[in-house]
Amino acid sequence: MNPDLMPDLPNIFITAGYRTGSTHIAKSLARILRYRRTTVIAPGGSIGDEGHRIDPPASDVLFPMGGFIFQCHAKGSPGNLPILQKHGIRPVIVTRNILDSLVSVQSRFNQATDTGWLGNPMLGWNALPVRQKWRWLAYNVSPWMISFYVSWLRADIPKLFVSYEEHFRDQVASIRRILDHTGVSKLGEVSDEHIKMFTDRLDGNFSGSGISGRGKREVPKEYQDMIKDQMKAWGSNHWPDLVNLI
Repeated sequence: MNPDLMPDLPNIFITAGYRTGSTHIAKSLARILRYRRTTVIAPGGSIGDEGHRIDPPASDVLFPMGGFIFQCHAKGSPGNLPILQKHGIRPVIVTRNILDSLVSVQSRFNQATDTGWLGNPMLGWNALPVRQKWRWLAYNVSPWMISFYVSWLRADIPKLFVSYEEHFRDQVASIRRILDHTGVSKLGEVSDEHIKMFTDRLDGNFSGSGISGRGKREVPKEYQDMIKDQMKAWGSNHWPDLVNLI
């Protein structure tokens, strides 16, 4: 499917929690469909309490064109939802077990040389004792991850949840669900062989921090309990069994 020849292709809008495998999904889809990857995030839109903000002028230009993959950390917020609804965008929300995400986030911070949210979160990060790093992550990252999920759970919009675990368990099925949800499948069949050709990571163990279940072994129990309390405060007892968040 060449977007240069088919300008009316559906867009694919992927929004994700931190370190959830969304980049692998977006890159795989771009290769499979020959889609272009770009952004509609507002300049300077920080990953703070509200997450990435969709820029109305950029979305008005790019969403109608078709054949794009958009990847970001946008919540289902009152500012973002009307823009998606206006253009008929059906978001794909990528999640992951929070404890495993925290392991991956810490690994990213430990390796980073820059500062900022996706680099080192603070000067002197690497000098902190490991337990203090977990404390910082439990206080600052996991609340955002939970609120991100809840914002989309409550959003009144056609949406698809895809978890890290199910994607790397069966990438063909995961990609096919995305193609069906976004309407790409209606334009013609994409074979399993074609999908396999471009999903080059065969399981979730493509890096040390990518091993599912690692978080339960590495995150100190007191912070696991704290995260469970955070989830209860958001009403986790009433969440449908869509994803295994912890």
